[in-house]
Amino acid sequence: MREIEDFHVAPTSATGSSLIHALDKARVKHLPSWKGDYVEYNSMLLMPDELSALMHEYDRALVAALTTFYDVKPYTMTRVTGDVSIKIPHPQLSMLAGTTTSHLLKTVPEGAWDQGFMSRTIIIFSEDRPLQDDIFHEDELPYSKDLAHDLLAIYALSGQFRVSDEYRTLYNDWRKGGCRPVPSHPRLRHYVTRRAAQVLKLSMVSAVDRRDDLLLGMVDFERAIGWLLDAERLMPYTFLAASSIDARAIEEILHHMGDKAMLETQVVRFASNHVPALAVTRVLDLMLSSGMMKVVGQERNGLRYLKREG
Repeated sequence: MREIEDFHVAPTSATGSSLIHALDKARVKHLPSWKGDYVEYNSMLLMPDELSALMHEYDRALVAALTTFYDVKPYTMTRVTGDVSIKIPHPQLSMLAGTTTSHLLKTVPEGAWDQGFMSRTIIIFSEDRPLQDDIFHEDELPYSKDLAHDLLAIYALSGQFRVSDEYRTLYNDWRKGGCRPVPSHPRLRHYVTRRAAQVLKLSMVSAVDRRDDLLLGMVDFERAIGWLLDAERLMPYTFLAASSIDARAIEEILHHMGDKAMLETQVVRFASNHVPALAVTRVLDLMLSSGMMKVVGQERNGLRYLKREG
């Protein structure tokens, strides 16, 4: 990627404002292959190894910007303070980030799964732990002239994609059939509404990987569907970590309560430091209904809880 002129990589750590400023500077001036007028746009790659480096807490301004850039819609930011005015007519931002399931579920609020950003995100879940036989053995980083050539060729492509008759038939039949199979996990309810757009994007990735004519064919549809279904098959495992997060939080709460009765306000205050605020009531209800603790009194400041033995 470093060999590609005008290829911009975003800073690893950024707020919504600083990311917008970085994208504003990431201007690309491209001369199309048909030798027409220059095309100008703003394009950048966001690729933090750890999502926590970019977003250690849920940044609504940053998330709103990422959502807008996904759709490649014109973006304008104006601030009276400092007389700042940024206009990006063609913003494009690609994002590839790694994270743990616990960080993802702790950082992204419950309600955010129903909003734009997460519905546009393809989650790739994996529990692979590659084991290197000899940790002291170091190979030179592989360099592929073919890959470097392909990246340069892909970056030079411009113009509108076309669809073959086979692709049009396959895609339309898939949509008319309800885009089956459809993920059923409740947190993916809004993600499901954007699967048709995801298939188009993945089909374009497949097309430029195979050839330079910007034509979507049957093979591209099949590859796109295959990639998407492979990812969606494992997506629900991401949310299984929520139960382990709750389990650890419950252990901490019960340990904190000890053998003495404790006011509800004290328990809630402690629980809010271990689970997202929206999940506190759910966790306490679970502890009561499962018999882990019981109500032993009611005072002016609320209920009084006692941990059950065993």
